[in-house]
Amino acid sequence: MPLKTLHRRIELNLIENLDTYNSMKKPLIGIAADKPRRVSKYRKSVEEAGGEIKTLYPESFTIEALDGLNGLLLTGGGDIDASEFDEPNHPQVYNVDPKRDSMELTLTRKALEKNLPVLGICRGLQVMNVAMGGNLIQHLEGHDDSNSERYNIAHPVKILEGTKLNRILGKSSAGVNSFHHQAIKHLGDRLIATAWSPDNVIEGIEIPDADYFIGVQWHPEEFVDFGKDFQALFDSLVDAARTFQKK
Repeated sequence: MPLKTLHRRIELNLIENLDTYNSMKKPLIGIAADKPRRVSKYRKSVEEAGGEIKTLYPESFTIEALDGLNGLLLTGGGDIDASEFDEPNHPQVYNVDPKRDSMELTLTRKALEKNLPVLGICRGLQVMNVAMGGNLIQHLEGHDDSNSERYNIAHPVKILEGTKLNRILGKSSAGVNSFHHQAIKHLGDRLIATAWSPDNVIEGIEIPDADYFIGVQWHPEEFVDFGKDFQALFDSLVDAARTFQKK
């Protein structure tokens, strides 16, 4: 066999093996958080959906953290500094972390530029809204059920028919937990509301013309050990990340 032909066959075999390897790789989901202890249930939910995780913390963050990611998960936590939407902080704003705000707002905007799948949970939904130019109700009574079990159903939400959230969950209403004292006031650019509580607090958002940019105000990860009511959200994130991985 001519040497040139042999080299070409080796090259084609390497390309084929690389394609096979890439197709077998689990999608890599970046989980943005402030503390390792907050990550465990998000990790389990993503791993049960078939993904792998990379944790992203403010102390070590650089924009290169997005490199190699196939999806982004924005987690719960403390309040966003109201200066991010040009307001003074309400007296009951707490656990503000400007470094975390900066990291997650930057990640969200850059991820959207790349059309990287993004799922935001509780604070994560609020980060998505602020990143898109929206603002928040800084203190809200009656939505922080922190004295109950984390998987307790606090109230129902109505889900808008025909939205990505509606298709993912396969229902037009759901019972959810609730651990927040802030909420969306005015929606950011391109965002639509997809779910509401009985008192009309926005509980879900998405960008209709993005491949996957979805946020929920409740904590679906808290149900990972108590039934699969919301595992479909994490399944959908990993599925979207798998599609992104193939591009």
